[in-house]
Amino acid sequence: PLNHIVGNAYLLAERLQDPDKKAQADTIVSASRQLLALVNDMIEMARLESQQIQLDAIDFSLRSVLDRAHHQHHRAMEAKGVKLVLEVAADLPDAWVGDPIRLGQVLHHFLDNAAKYSEHGQVTLRCRPVGAPDDAGTLRFEVEDQGVGIAEEQRRRLFTLFEQGDGSTARKYGGTGLGLAISSKLVRMMGGRMWVESEVGHGAAFHFTAT
Repeated sequence: PLNHIVGNAYLLAERLQDPDKKAQADTIVSASRQLLALVNDMIEMARLESQQIQLDAIDFSLRSVLDRAHHQHHRAMEAKGVKLVLEVAADLPDAWVGDPIRLGQVLHHFLDNAAKYSEHGQVTLRCRPVGAPDDAGTLRFEVEDQGVGIAEEQRRRLFTLFEQGDGSTARKYGGTGLGLAISSKLVRMMGGRMWVESEVGHGAAFHFTAT
């Protein structure tokens, strides 16, 4: 199992003193994690395509979901010199009914994407209600980065299977092109929609709504 390979390779890398052997073990860890992510994405997409996934409708704290997403990504971004900022509308209720796991999954894909294509500046995760806060049934989420940006022709293909920004993206940044396609299907299941606004060289803003 890949989890055992990743875990044992990590422990081995921590104990090795020889720089060359440690570099080899670190390569095993990195490659295994990439393969594990690919396998998980393929399984997730297969389940979505065969309609084997159903959303939960449970009480959850929105702030907890957002804080968890922030916590999972801010250290990796800081290591690259990128600041992750969380902005939540002050009058937004915290108690909601929905699927916090799937919501967090979409946020993870958005933030992972922003981190991948950002080498400096700031990534901002925003959340606000759609409509009046008193009767809000729909939320709008946005992840804005100051990265490389996306050309118009490439934006039209982003949410389809195995598509990335351009032919060199997988070689330069890694990834499978599955994350946004999975997110798009989950967002539709949550009664929302996804879209992106971007200019080449001026970053990108990925948006989605969820009911």
